[in-house]
Amino acid sequence: MTPTAAPSAPHAPLTFNPAGRNAALIILVLALLAGIAGLFTMPPLDRDESRYAQASAQMLETGNFIEIRFQDAPRHKKPAGIHWLQAASVAVFSSEEARQIWAYRIPSLFGAMLAALAAWMAGLRLIDPRAAFIGAACFAVCILLGVEAAIAKTDAVLVAFTTLSMLALAHLKFGGGGRWTAIGFWAAFAAGIMIKGPVTPLVVIPALLALFLWERKAAWAKPLAWWPGPLLAVAIALPWYVAIEMATGFEFIKQAVGEDLQPKVIGGVESHGAPPGYHTAFAILQLWPATLFLIPGFIPAWRALRARRDDADWAGVRFLLAWAIPAFLIYELTPTKLSHYTMPVYPAFALLAGLGALELWKRAAPLWSRIVSNILFGFAGLTGAALMVYLAMTYGDGATQLTAWIAGGVIVALSAAAIFTPTGWARIVLALLAALSWHWSARALVAPALDPLFTARDFTGVFAPDERPIGSYAFTEPSLVFLLDGGIAIEPRSQIMQRAANGGLSAFIIPRADWDALRAALADRASCAHIIKEADGLNYSNGDELDLLAVRVNCEEATP
Repeated sequence: MTPTAAPSAPHAPLTFNPAGRNAALIILVLALLAGIAGLFTMPPLDRDESRYAQASAQMLETGNFIEIRFQDAPRHKKPAGIHWLQAASVAVFSSEEARQIWAYRIPSLFGAMLAALAAWMAGLRLIDPRAAFIGAACFAVCILLGVEAAIAKTDAVLVAFTTLSMLALAHLKFGGGGRWTAIGFWAAFAAGIMIKGPVTPLVVIPALLALFLWERKAAWAKPLAWWPGPLLAVAIALPWYVAIEMATGFEFIKQAVGEDLQPKVIGGVESHGAPPGYHTAFAILQLWPATLFLIPGFIPAWRALRARRDDADWAGVRFLLAWAIPAFLIYELTPTKLSHYTMPVYPAFALLAGLGALELWKRAAPLWSRIVSNILFGFAGLTGAALMVYLAMTYGDGATQLTAWIAGGVIVALSAAAIFTPTGWARIVLALLAALSWHWSARALVAPALDPLFTARDFTGVFAPDERPIGSYAFTEPSLVFLLDGGIAIEPRSQIMQRAANGGLSAFIIPRADWDALRAALADRASCAHIIKEADGLNYSNGDELDLLAVRVNCEEATP
């Protein structure tokens, strides 16, 4: 029995089938609209995006698709799956010479679309089709998924494969799926491992254990033990792990676990430590616009917790809770925290929010839950608009500031309309439009125009190809490395000055304050040093103010 009876809402009229092809198309289009905002206009970001893109570009340049390197340094942190996808995307849509960051972002966009579609399909197995559609639509345009869809790193693709794994489990449990569904599960599970190592297992395995312990039933999962499934997973993941261990002298797993994963579990690393409650606070903002319905969604969740473990009417909600709660608690209790870590459980929370929308339709949600939801939704919308306006006023020109104020007003107006519109599909549409308005105004229009935050962009096209490597020590962000084709010599100041003295370098990016020091190091070639570009701004990764010079040493040019 598919558990949709208890959370149903007879007073929610539809003009389309929420379980049909049109619904699937709408989910895909919403995810596309949210994810594509800024994908082509946002410059390469520091730091992770540019590290991933540079490593993928080097794979294409060298033909070495086993080892992951950023310049000459090995990247023993994550598996190679995302780099393969990015390299394939660049090979199809662009080239490594072009250094077009949007081509490296395409896998993330497709991953976000696939994740939203998989969330909807899982919801159809677990809850009322209307709730599945509403929840998946909110997830498709939520702040975090849309942002990650336009960043060339692992997380959007990771949530896609993790959600596909949970979809396969939902189909096994409620849709009568058999061995071939189990094969699909193992394929998605292994693909998740190839994207970000233990993260997909960290979500899926606790969910399975929670369900087994809660319901005292495991027979439905028996097809997972059919030997071709685990064998397929091993065939997908193991060859690369064996190859990378052999290529690195058995250093990859040692460093990935001992130097990357283990410190994050033991204590906060890289200034990312935070107490429990961090992810809960960020979920209010990052799940927006699902925030409007999430608190009422906890009402059916509470009923499922109180129901008998064999009550089939609440089995789907139990599945969602097993998906969301164990992994979320693990992340909350892990000392190292970044706000995007919990995204693989966001589909489950979004589907609970879909149930919350039906609770509102039935007028079954308590008044306090409606008030709290409205406050959280309004707070998140106002915060997103205010942040956009603040950044525009601080770092943007007059046109950008005007754009931000107008867009912020639209976002606030749509959010207020969603809050005060009577329950119905109009309220859903207004909430979705508010989120899409934020994505397109903040990410596609305002952020790319904040020139002081993207100083690396100022140095593109400044140096000739034969002037590589370019010495730099004060500004060494990965975005600069990516935009200058990897031709950056990142070394200490003293070493750069020494190489300037012995003629080992002829191009530099230095602080303005070191102009005289560079000329002194050049000695009798000081007159050959020419300032060819000046750039200032803010390194938002570490908060440093930047006042930089691009310098060329060429005695054939006239002294300026």
